[in-house]
Amino acid sequence: MPTNIHTYKQYGLSRKILASALILSVMTGCISTQGIQHDQSQREAKTLGAQGKFNQWPVTEWWQSFNDPMLNQLIEQALRDNPNVVIAAKRMESASAYANAARSAIYPQVNGSVDISRQRLSENSFYPPPYGGSYQNIANGSLNASWDLDFWGKNRSALQSALSQTEAAQAEIAAAKLMISTAVAQTYYQLAQQVEQQKLAIQTLKQREQELSLVNARIKTGLDTNVELQQGKGNLASARVDVQTATESVELSRNALAALTLQAPQTLNTLEPALPAITLQAFPDDIPIDLIARRPDLAAANARVNAATADIAVTHADFYPNVSLSAMIGLSSFGLSKFLESGSTVLGVGPAIHLPIFDAGKLRAQLQIKNTDLDIAIASYNQVLVEAIHDIADQMTSIQNIRLQSADQQAALNATESAYKLSTIRYEAGLTNYLTVLTAEDALIRERSRSVNLQARTLNLNIALIRSLGGGYSKPNTVTTDSNHPS
Repeated sequence: MPTNIHTYKQYGLSRKILASALILSVMTGCISTQGIQHDQSQREAKTLGAQGKFNQWPVTEWWQSFNDPMLNQLIEQALRDNPNVVIAAKRMESASAYANAARSAIYPQVNGSVDISRQRLSENSFYPPPYGGSYQNIANGSLNASWDLDFWGKNRSALQSALSQTEAAQAEIAAAKLMISTAVAQTYYQLAQQVEQQKLAIQTLKQREQELSLVNARIKTGLDTNVELQQGKGNLASARVDVQTATESVELSRNALAALTLQAPQTLNTLEPALPAITLQAFPDDIPIDLIARRPDLAAANARVNAATADIAVTHADFYPNVSLSAMIGLSSFGLSKFLESGSTVLGVGPAIHLPIFDAGKLRAQLQIKNTDLDIAIASYNQVLVEAIHDIADQMTSIQNIRLQSADQQAALNATESAYKLSTIRYEAGLTNYLTVLTAEDALIRERSRSVNLQARTLNLNIALIRSLGGGYSKPNTVTTDSNHPS
């Protein structure tokens, strides 16, 4: 008979717990999520013209392909010391720590406590004589365990959000490194371009000095007049101005390069890089459809969308009952002498259910905020995608055009060099006037400058295309939680 009574009590308790849980679940309907949702959707790359496949993506250390040890050294120094990279790395560390904290919430939590105090016990409380009114040493020690059963996936969604934020932080590190490395390379070759222009200006100055000497000699023989002499002097002064302007540009680029590599301005005063003759970077026939996995800015924007989506699931779970289990075992006693005796043992175990009933609209407001955050993240992603597609389209257009310019520019340079040589020979022989020489010389200077600029632009487009293609970044496999949950 006692056994039956005990069984009946257990059955009755189970029914009460089940009924309570059912009632609480029904009462959850008091707070509804109806009418709260986001209205933006992510665009697909193919809707913006991306359709091709590409198998010649840049490598991570793409600058090594230029075979310039000084460029390698400058980029590596900039990446090692640049504050933007440090900031991005610290954000990555912070995001990783948040992910570890979110992961811990999935598992049972155990903590312990011990406290010993000396107290005067009340004579008018529930303490029996002789304890009431006396001073006693009270000792308590316990191990407490709790486990959130996470029926609605709140903890798993929080972990997924943290993992997506970590992925975004990883991509931001790559984006910062790509921005810095391409800026250093472009400034380096801008300096090389300006050094070449400076050399051309100095060469032109020497030519003008030689021409002025020739004019003076012809004046003595009566072949030229003061008109040609004044023209020669004016052209010589103009050439000196061009040298000074080119020198200023060189010094400014050196300062900019020193700043990018975190060095004192005077550190690079003797640096004179050369413009290498390299072929254009291979580029796709069509905009690659898998650009999202190769550009760190796109990968970061997509990860933020994933994080915002998971945040909605976290907030959504707050509308449902939260069920957890807790247990404790410990020791409690009056006086320290009996603290470790078996009779001082205390035990406890049981479920806990928490749910929202009325919160004056707080949960609905929070859910609306998270949906708005998701819309912002999606709109930001779409903007980055549009810019990425048009960026690579611009580079492809420019590269196709510069390939056509290169052959014509070489032909133009060859023709002006021949014309200048012939005009000089004829002028020295007295068969033409000085104006013919000046016209041929101006054309030659112009074409030499264009050739230098075209070579520098080829390098700049190479680097710009590498940046457009992601600079060797490859999106890592996305880490997800291992359980599905209702949305």
